Amino acid sequence: MPHSDAPSPGLPAILPGQVHLWWATLECSDAETSQWATLLDAQELDRARAFQFEVHRSQFLAAHGKLRTLLGWYLGQHPSNVSFSISPRGKPSVPSAGIAFNLSHSGDRMLVAISAGQELGVDLERMRSIGSSSESESLAREIMHVNELEHWLSLPPEHRQAEFFRIWTAKEAVLKSTGQGIAGGLTHFALPPTGELDLQTDGQQRAPISIQPVAVSDGFAAALATVGARPRIVLYRFPEDFPATTAQP
Repeated sequence: MPHSDAPSPGLPAILPGQVHLWWATLECSDAETSQWATLLDAQELDRARAFQFEVHRSQFLAAHGKLRTLLGWYLGQHPSNVSFSISPRGKPSVPSAGIAFNLSHSGDRMLVAISAGQELGVDLERMRSIGSSSESESLAREIMHVNELEHWLSLPPEHRQAEFFRIWTAKEAVLKSTGQGIAGGLTHFALPPTGELDLQTDGQQRAPISIQPVAVSDGFAAALATVGARPRIVLYRFPEDFPATTAQP
């Protein structure tokens, strides 16, 4: 499994005020999945073994192997040497690395956000049926502020699915960006038209958060939330945009 131990000049470094987003498939052959697994640590392998279905285990191994490959490139390390720290709320980081990252996957696709230290959260969802009118309204009440719910219910039924996933991914990204949770939960705040929020976290801190929708592929909704100023997004595709010597297991 060839991997270079330092970043290739073929891909720019992350500049302050930028976020690199990496879009990738999790469809892998059995041989590829086994090779991605060789990059993971014991804790990650234990988590993979806990999945009941093979398809979910394979997707987890591919997602975390590709995440390690990306982080290893930015850090100038072999992917298997990347060491993670997990916060009390379960948000992973690489201590003293000078970068921040977040991973989301849905179905057979994944999205990784990486910054030059700016805290962030990313969420990806495959758009799918949200059930009958009563079922979808019940789901909406779990994530939407009363004003958002009122607007959502006023939409024609054929427009509700896209709006549901737009709101859901944005709020999940906000939740992940702080790493602490939001005081009052997701229904406590409405997404402003400007995409700029000032929220109180469960840790009683005020967090200015910028939210941006991300267009990645038909049939998917995605959003990026960053703590602080709105960054410029640079979207890459893995492995197409990745240095050739490091992209493949």
